[in-house]
Amino acid sequence: MTTPTKRPLSFKSLVRGFKEFWAGHNDKRRQKSIDYTVIDTLLSGLACMFYKSPSMLSFQERMSKKHHRNNLKTQFGVTKTPKDTQMREIIGSVDSQTLSPIFKEYLSRLQRGNHLKRFAFEGRYLLTVDGTQYYNSKEISCPKCLETALKNGDITYSHKVVQPIISHPDIKQILPLMPEEICHHDGDNKQDCETNAAKRLIGAIRKSHPRLRFIHMGDALYASTPYIEMIRKADDKFIFRVKEGSHSYLFTTFEQAQTNTHEVVLESGNRLVHKWVKGVSLHKSSDIIVDVMRLFVISTNKKTGKQKSQLIGTWATDLDVSQDNVAALVSAARARWKIESAPQAHKVAIKGFIAKCCKAVGKMMVGPSKSAVRGGFQTTPSGCY
Repeated sequence: MTTPTKRPLSFKSLVRGFKEFWAGHNDKRRQKSIDYTVIDTLLSGLACMFYKSPSMLSFQERMSKKHHRNNLKTQFGVTKTPKDTQMREIIGSVDSQTLSPIFKEYLSRLQRGNHLKRFAFEGRYLLTVDGTQYYNSKEISCPKCLETALKNGDITYSHKVVQPIISHPDIKQILPLMPEEICHHDGDNKQDCETNAAKRLIGAIRKSHPRLRFIHMGDALYASTPYIEMIRKADDKFIFRVKEGSHSYLFTTFEQAQTNTHEVVLESGNRLVHKWVKGVSLHKSSDIIVDVMRLFVISTNKKTGKQKSQLIGTWATDLDVSQDNVAALVSAARARWKIESAPQAHKVAIKGFIAKCCKAVGKMMVGPSKSAVRGGFQTTPSGCY
């Protein structure tokens, strides 16, 4: 008898791994009143995203048809999926951090199958981070909502995360890691922010993947001395986009320095002109010394012969930039756009779902006023997740 070939990265195997992980979790609900298990509910939520349903309502309508129910059973092993209200209540009771080991396990499978090494770049892995907002409301909130005071006196409530991905400039696919919530924390009066969440993320990723070394990439927000010092403590490197508004000293130094140049001619006839300067201080009073790269695209109008120069971007890095690698480093830096290309339909679906979760949590408030959101709840929900 032939032994079946193991395919640890097949869709069925990944779903099976998800189920096996949740098999050891205790359901704290009363067993006699359970109609839908947590794992079936989570897989139903995953199916909603997998099928690219624009909303929870459309997903429920889709599942009402027999052939779609059969797909749900065949692909996800789910026989019963709860309605919208029950789904958000069950998912809302799950702490998002409990999903972190699943991200780690899937990346380990890629590593064991020698697939992860395809993403290696300069002996490391490109780790792009970016903050994203997926819920915003002036009326509905929960204990984890961030608060923003507007000029007109209104307050908006929002949910945000810092999302890390592993990418490579020559590979279309990306590898998402466990995101870090930007949210209100119990006992903390100070508002959470993207950079603080990103700092927590460095420690979390190092703890989950102690043997992997990364090149951190992000926008100009991350090109700060405190954040870079944390990267260095983790024995990692960085390539960050910089802007004149936040890095004026660096830009002035670059403009006054003698630059190195490297050109690449594309098949279209356009030229990629790379310029770089070595040994520049990140800020006037900073001890962080970086190499600065800048890219121009030179195009020629075929009718008039007139040339046009377009500045694409400027980046700071602690990698050693040279004639041999400047084009590859800039290509890697430009690949940061991949983290911003998530389907907008998913954001719309999540936004509507989170709004309903917030509304449900709001009904549990102690007292009638919104200030009670910070004061405490009769039941302690996990927030909008």
